[in-house]
Amino acid sequence: MDQQTILEFGKAVALLLALCLLHGFIVRRWQNDELTGQVLSGILFGGICVVGMLIPIVLTPGVIFDARSVILSMSGLFGGPVVGGIAGLIAGGYRLWIGGSGVVVGVSVVVACVLLGLAYRYGCQRGWLSKGLWQFLVFGLLVHLVEVFLFTFLPEGIVDRVMESIALPMVLTFTPATALLGWLLLSIEEQIRTAKSLAESEARFRDVAEISGDWIWEMDADLRLSFVSSRFAELFPSEADNILGKRRTDLGQVVQEKERWAEHLDDLKNHRPFRDFEYSLVTPDGQTRYVRTSGRPIFGPDGRFLGYRGTGTDITQRKEAEAELVASKEEAEIANRSKSEFLANMSHELRTPLNSILGYSQMLIDQLFGPLGNPKYVEYARAINLSGSHLFNIISDILDISKIEAGKASIEESHVDVAAVIGSCAAMVEVRAQEKQIRVEKHLAAQLPLLRADERHVKQIVLNLLSNAVKFTLEGGSVAVNARLSREGGVEIVVADTGIGIRAKDVPKVLQPFGQVADSHRRGHEGTGLGLPICDSLIRLHGGEFDIESEVGIGTTVTVRFPRERSVEQASAGVSGIAAGAR
Repeated sequence: MDQQTILEFGKAVALLLALCLLHGFIVRRWQNDELTGQVLSGILFGGICVVGMLIPIVLTPGVIFDARSVILSMSGLFGGPVVGGIAGLIAGGYRLWIGGSGVVVGVSVVVACVLLGLAYRYGCQRGWLSKGLWQFLVFGLLVHLVEVFLFTFLPEGIVDRVMESIALPMVLTFTPATALLGWLLLSIEEQIRTAKSLAESEARFRDVAEISGDWIWEMDADLRLSFVSSRFAELFPSEADNILGKRRTDLGQVVQEKERWAEHLDDLKNHRPFRDFEYSLVTPDGQTRYVRTSGRPIFGPDGRFLGYRGTGTDITQRKEAEAELVASKEEAEIANRSKSEFLANMSHELRTPLNSILGYSQMLIDQLFGPLGNPKYVEYARAINLSGSHLFNIISDILDISKIEAGKASIEESHVDVAAVIGSCAAMVEVRAQEKQIRVEKHLAAQLPLLRADERHVKQIVLNLLSNAVKFTLEGGSVAVNARLSREGGVEIVVADTGIGIRAKDVPKVLQPFGQVADSHRRGHEGTGLGLPICDSLIRLHGGEFDIESEVGIGTTVTVRFPRERSVEQASAGVSGIAAGAR
């Protein structure tokens, strides 16, 4: 191979480099596989082929060699059918126009190179093949071996000269040239793909930043704001010059948050990430607004601190809602205390005259100063006494619940015999139970420990539960009261009845003061709805638990559990022995 041949091969390589530059411009300008871009790419590849054929290696008149094989194979691989087809038509048409004895082989080379490139592209799309430097070398070798094979169809007398002077240099030169061109085009393709992905990412970021309820900010290494998204200006009307270049302390109001600000500034100084830091700022119109922000430090590849990046949220409405909630809560607590104090005072004032009414009506019933003369007077006196007793009990309940709500209820602790308390309370409801033919059963665990509690409160709990059970149990039903040790070792009192029951959704209601399930004019049972709330409050005053299980038409079971630490002594024999009595 002479010096002239090497020079001609060098010109062909230069054409390949020029092709890369122009192709890169076209695909960057028309990135979305637009037809205009494809047509221009096809014309470019075909035009470069024509330029190559204008300065070919002429072996003999009508037999020329150039780099069209490299260019056309890449047009099919990277451009697809449209680009490869246009480039092939231009190159093949020009080769026909040149003519000569090698025209058929020349056109065949054009067609073969385009088809080989398209086949490689199809294999990549299917996942059978991949693009890379070594793959391009193999592909280039295949293309030029096929071209050498087509040379065998040249006229006799020319084939030997081609094989001797052109075939080997062409394979050795154009094979790496194909790999080089493929690698350059692949690099351009990856750069464009990366740039497109980056542009899409920036667009998404910009859209999110603009439509988000939050805003995005950045600080430089001096902790000065270098970027704030437009959302901030919408929420806090201000000019960019009044924000950028300033530190957060220039915007925030260091008033009642000095400790939090000190911690935040320490985080910034030591380049630590922070989350949900809240501060206030004053807008140009004098309004105080509240901000919650989070950020993380940014470091360069060399570890150098570059600044912060983060988000901010306007929490003014939430802060105002919290302030209103606190104010409403305080107002409600004041109103509730006033109500409780009023009820306590009124209850106390009412009990004094009621005591007189009860005392005098009892004297009339007993006729202490002689006969009243007419039996109706005794009947009326008994009705007055009964109504007064009922009113006295209601007032006592109101007084108790008022003390509890006002936080004035106290415990006078003593050692309480639970069995004795249950016995006395059962005796109190016995008359009412007999009137309704209700059976009251007592199941008391053997050797129950004494209970460290307020005996009056314990009696009130048991009596209220038994009274309620008898009241809401139909004639012929039953009421059972159990006293035993709970799993935790504390005393547990259970009152179960076969009464009318309570719907599950109404249980929270009956535990509220004055909470009653049915309307008063439809109920067949008297009461104020204070019994269960008082029981619940008294057991919780002792640190215990109150639980209700009920089913309409089946009955109700109320469990009162005292904590283990209120048991004075544990039953040595456990809970195996049960003493049961029935009435």
